[in-house]
Amino acid sequence: MGLIVGPDGAVRQVEVVKPLGMGLDEAAMGTVKTWRFEPGTHDGKPVAVKLSSEVSFSLLTDCKEKSKKAKPRK
Repeated sequence: MGLIVGPDGAVRQVEVVKPLGMGLDEAAMGTVKTWRFEPGTHDGKPVAVKLSSEVSFSLLTDCKEKSKKAKPRK
């Protein structure tokens, strides 16, 4: 993802560099927009900064929970 962090540390703009599809791009963008940074500075004053970041996904399943909810077979 390419992003711009404003002088207040908030993410201002997000761009997907390598799209994955299946709703993952939108999920990553939504998450990145919630991030907060310590702003970059120039001559001691906060400035906007352009940077890139990688977003990773982990798909987890909880088999134990599923087996607890399943009705026993007779």
